Amino acid sequence: LRCLEGKIEQNRVINDNLQQQAQAIYASMFVDNADPTWQQGHLSDLVTVRYGKDHKKLADGIYPVYGSGGIMRHVERPLYDKESVLIPRKGTLNNVMYVNQPFWSVDTMFYTEMRLPDVAKFVYHFVKAKDLAAMNAGSAVPSMTTDILNAMEIAIPPATVLEEFESLVAPMYRAMQGNDAQSKKLADLRNALLPKLTRYCRNSCPARLMFLTSSSKPLNYRLPPYSLSSVARVTSKELPLFIVLLNTKENDDERTTDPRDTA
Repeated sequence: LRCLEGKIEQNRVINDNLQQQAQAIYASMFVDNADPTWQQGHLSDLVTVRYGKDHKKLADGIYPVYGSGGIMRHVERPLYDKESVLIPRKGTLNNVMYVNQPFWSVDTMFYTEMRLPDVAKFVYHFVKAKDLAAMNAGSAVPSMTTDILNAMEIAIPPATVLEEFESLVAPMYRAMQGNDAQSKKLADLRNALLPKLTRYCRNSCPARLMFLTSSSKPLNYRLPPYSLSSVARVTSKELPLFIVLLNTKENDDERTTDPRDTA
């Protein structure tokens, strides 16, 4: 299963790199080369800050629930379905997130509604660059308030500059979203396979698991048999690998492996 974990990690590294590139573009356009004639305003001129809500009474579903640490679970309905910047209200204040899919935000998070077009990613990078932890309004627990957020001073570029920034970074965000979706499929596949492999690892009639890629020969490992229909299947169009299970006779020359070491 290491090939699955390796691809998930590769996607994470790629997304980190894309995020850094987008932040560098933001810094170049709006910090290093900012136009002093741009209108001076406040964050409240660009967004409306909303409180998240409790999710505990919601049934499970397909919509992600975001807390300050990331996705906590998936629920039956979204709280908001447009582009948003999520800002922790309690806890890890610097863990700002950009979201572009229907979601639910917990009551310890703020979410934002954009007041202008082509501004969500700009707002995200602006807030991300701030040390929100240093603006902590709490005592025992780090806390953020709407008053602090709304009062943040910001130079507001004209619409043409915001459109240019959006056109530069939007492809990066689409790539990151695609990588996240692929990593979720891979993680689901890994989580479906591992219990099966562990449960039957001592079965007397092994099977052969072949990980096929477009650029390498199949790698064979002894594994226990189970129905192909019981295994999550991923098409070659969706992922860079797919899985085929073939029943075979036990061969003394084949090596026995821990299921976690496969591929």
